[in-house]
Amino acid sequence: MQFFFNPTSFDDPAQLLFAEHVAKGRILEAVETGSDLIAGVSTIAPDGVTALLISVERENRPMVSALLRAGANPNGGPNRAPVNQAVYNSNTEILKDLLEAGADPNGMMESNPALFSAARHDFIAAANLLLSFDADINSRDEIGVTALSTAASAQNWDMVNLLMDHGASIWIAAPASGSTMPRFAINDRMDPNSA
Repeated sequence: MQFFFNPTSFDDPAQLLFAEHVAKGRILEAVETGSDLIAGVSTIAPDGVTALLISVERENRPMVSALLRAGANPNGGPNRAPVNQAVYNSNTEILKDLLEAGADPNGMMESNPALFSAARHDFIAAANLLLSFDADINSRDEIGVTALSTAASAQNWDMVNLLMDHGASIWIAAPASGSTMPRFAINDRMDPNSA
């Protein structure tokens, strides 16, 4: 399996060793070496990667728990929110652990809120969990697209219904097309009585 977030993001030898322990699932060694770093287990690589993000991507729940107990920032680095990765992995157990540890349910990954990943991939359980922790239903990405527009453009109509049930505005237009959610539905000939 190939991973996007790797220990090689860390250029300092001590940080690299810490991240390698995390990537290989060595909990005791990771917590011990991470605790010796200046920023501790919340150390952030130059590209924003954290050890917590590495462990979330690898779906290593025991490592995630150990890092959180050792004081890792559940929000990760700038534009590299572990909650977003947990949603992408469709791992609601790790997502819940992060949210219960205080992670922002609107955490961003490359300027996309976590709810966008759920909407794009039709991960209903993850969306429900984010919304139960008060994710902003009408948050926008860097170009102004909402999760509702994302779900509609992907024709994820169950997600559209869920987001609307939670109060998503159907009138916020997608910037590129100017389309609102009703326009997506009309273009797709969605039967409003089908869900």
